[in-house]
Amino acid sequence: MYLKIKNKLIFLAVLFILIPVYLFGFSHFTANLKEYDKVSFERLEKILEMDLNPVEANVMVFDNIKEFCSYTGAPYWIKGFTNLSGIYIQSKSLLNNEYKKTVLHELLHWTIKNNCSLPQWYEEGLVCIVTGETENIKSIKPMENPEGFTTVNAENDWDLLSYELGCVKKVKKIIGEVEY
Repeated sequence: MYLKIKNKLIFLAVLFILIPVYLFGFSHFTANLKEYDKVSFERLEKILEMDLNPVEANVMVFDNIKEFCSYTGAPYWIKGFTNLSGIYIQSKSLLNNEYKKTVLHELLHWTIKNNCSLPQWYEEGLVCIVTGETENIKSIKPMENPEGFTTVNAENDWDLLSYELGCVKKVKKIIGEVEY
């Protein structure tokens, strides 16, 4: 009896993994920040002044933008995002040169979320400081009050960039310039 129940549970678990893969085209892997980019992991530890646990994340990479948007409900201009279930990334071929940067950005979020509790704007600022992804953006005005913004309500990529720039500006005011 126990084996029948165990076999049914295994069957159901496999089914729940295979059905989304069949219905929604994506690949899946696990990663942690320390193995993916040790330098960024150490930068984050230095900024936070704490030892971090390199927590494994489930990363789902979708075959195309339609599948990404259908499965996640995210708008087409979002490259990826992190929630309590894992990391969701748009198509590797679509992101092209941005793929590895996007995975790194989301692994930083995952690591922070699983090691400490920070306001979303502060977390976003730290992630962008560690990656340096906003350093050369001069044509977009930083959002004045990023702490009052929710990324779900962003209307386009420009809103997100303004938010990120505002977060970086505010975090740098708090922690100062960071030297690695």
